[in-house]
Amino acid sequence: TGMVNKGRSEHARNNQKLLIGPWLHGPQVSKVGELQYPSSCDWDITASMLSWFGFHLKGEETDAMTQPTVQYFNMGACGEEGAPGNEWRTADDFPLATAVDTAPADLSRASIRTFALAIGSDPSRWTNEAPPTLIFETCQLTGLSARDTSGYLGHNWGLPLPVPCTMIRGGNDYRISRPARPDDIISTNWKITQIRERHDADGRPLLIVVAEAVYLAVDGEEIASNTETLIYRPTESVL
Repeated sequence: TGMVNKGRSEHARNNQKLLIGPWLHGPQVSKVGELQYPSSCDWDITASMLSWFGFHLKGEETDAMTQPTVQYFNMGACGEEGAPGNEWRTADDFPLATAVDTAPADLSRASIRTFALAIGSDPSRWTNEAPPTLIFETCQLTGLSARDTSGYLGHNWGLPLPVPCTMIRGGNDYRISRPARPDDIISTNWKITQIRERHDADGRPLLIVVAEAVYLAVDGEEIASNTETLIYRPTESVL
C-alpha cells in the first residue's frame, strides 16, 4: 500500500495493518444491494478500532500490533451452501504479491503433440520443442485437480473483491526467451505488479490488475514471460 512504501517515517512505514471486508464505506453491513453476505464475514469493527487507537494514542497494551499484517475476506458465491471461499485469510503483504506453481511432471512429447494437433499444426514439426504458445496455457502447469466455481483450472489470485465481479482479460504481452522442451519441468512465478481503479464510459467502477508470470526451467533459466491485464467489473446485479 502507499503508506508502507511512502510513509514519512520509518515508524509509519513499518507499523501498518490492513483489514479488507465485503462492506460498504461506513457502518458495517452484510447486505449490499440484493447481495446478502454470509455470517462468516462478520467482524467486530468497533473492537478493532478501540484496540488500534488504544495502542497508538493511549499507550495501552492491546492486540493491535500482534494481529496479522493483512486480514482479508476471500469471497465466494452468495446463497450457495458449501460454496468455496467466504472465509477470512491472512497474508504478510498486499497486494498478494507472488505465487509459484511448479508443474507436476515434465512437459513431454505427448503433451506437445496433443497441443500441436489442437491448434491445427503438424505435430511432426514439434518433436524437440513445443509450439511457442503452449507454455502460456498454464492449466497444465499448476498441478491443480479441481476447477474453481467458474470452471477454470489455471492460476487464480482470489482477490478479496468487495462485490461479485466479472473478470475480463484486457490483453497480454508475451515474451519468449527460448523454446520449451519435452524434458522441461516448468515453474511459473506469478507477481501482481499494479492495481488501480478506473471507471468506464458510463461511470461504472473497474478494477485494473496487471500481473506478470515468468516461466522458468529447473535450473532457473527463463523460458518465457507473460504480462497480463485483468479487468474486474461488478456484475449487473450489483450495479
